[in-house]
Amino acid sequence: MYGGIGSTANPSVTEGKVFTWQTTSTNSLPVPQYVPVSGRKVISDLFVGPDGNIWGIAEGNSSTDPSRNLTADLFIFDPNNPDAAHTTIYANKFTSSGSVSWQGGKMVVGKDGNVYVSIGGKLYAIDASSATKDAVMLVSTGVSLLTADANGYLYYVKYETNLYKFDK
Repeated sequence: MYGGIGSTANPSVTEGKVFTWQTTSTNSLPVPQYVPVSGRKVISDLFVGPDGNIWGIAEGNSSTDPSRNLTADLFIFDPNNPDAAHTTIYANKFTSSGSVSWQGGKMVVGKDGNVYVSIGGKLYAIDASSATKDAVMLVSTGVSLLTADANGYLYYVKYETNLYKFDK
């Protein structure tokens, strides 16, 4: 529902949307658009998961349930069917910071094929092959940003200034 760095929320929009942009035609409208997780303000990360589907994080509370402001959802959809009917939502999968930051959640695939997520100052691992996509917390405080190198080794920032390599 935000337009980018430095912009404010559009008061007529209450939920974050996913859309694809059609760049090969004269029509420059985003097509299609849909809300993958009802009641969430922001889609803070999207990436192609190890299964070839699009994985996303939805956070921020625009509903009347204040407890949802302290969690974030994982959602997964088939890029060939980007709509709500083809989206699987794993609700309240992560503990969030309670407010949406400009950095938001980040996801990468590690060398072991698991999906790793940094959000709300924490680092999580998700077994991508599990049906329930259970998240295991690996680091409980201070984590921000997350990336993986070409070999799948994970790196994250802790307490805004320290770079760490994650080793199991």
